[in-house]
Amino acid sequence: MENSLETILNSQIDFRLSDIYVTMVAEVTNVSKMNECRIDVQPVVNKKYIDGEIMAYPEILSVPVQFPSSSTSALTFPINQGDNVLLVFSQKGLDVFKSGATSAHDPIDMRSFDKRDAIAIPCVSPFSKSVNDPVKRTLTHSVDDMVMTHNIGLPTECEVRMKPTGKIELTSALQVEVKSPLLTLTCPSVTITGNLSVAGTFGVLGVSTFTGASVFTGISTFNGALVSTTTTTLTGSATYNGLNISTS
Repeated sequence: MENSLETILNSQIDFRLSDIYVTMVAEVTNVSKMNECRIDVQPVVNKKYIDGEIMAYPEILSVPVQFPSSSTSALTFPINQGDNVLLVFSQKGLDVFKSGATSAHDPIDMRSFDKRDAIAIPCVSPFSKSVNDPVKRTLTHSVDDMVMTHNIGLPTECEVRMKPTGKIELTSALQVEVKSPLLTLTCPSVTITGNLSVAGTFGVLGVSTFTGASVFTGISTFNGALVSTTTTTLTGSATYNGLNISTS
């Protein structure tokens, strides 16, 4: 009798625990409302009952996505259909919170750790699909580096890489744009490998050294004097390949 009672109690406890959701892995099924950080997901591990019956969990709709962010700053990135996320389940219902209430409020019912109150944290993956695997990268990758990468494994892969030595690398196969009314570089030396085009005024304070061929098209100003293809007037001096050019 005692064992039978224990069995019954354990069975009831297991039954109740089966409806308490804590964390689980899910697959993203819909990303059409990512502007609201809202996705639909399908849990990937099915439910197994004590009698051996297997049942798939239903799809969970309108799950908030948690990005590292505050009210004034955010780090966001695309979530793709088929990605895996980690679901955590709220102790209380999130209906009112999802509707816009961010301060203390009453829940609409007594439910707790319910599958309707999931929050998605991207991105968890099987070991074989780890995004940290150098083989899956287009660019050279080291697991010792701190890296922010986009388009992993594609020809358009680009990244900001911070190495243990303190070196920072910015890499793109296409184009890097810096948009700002003012850009200031403070360093003892700047090296540019390749062609340099300047649209607008190019001013130099201090000594400028050009090694190799230099081509100027249009009008240039040296020490306040204009230099063009028809008229060359220099006030002061300039040095090209070790040759001093001056008005004297």
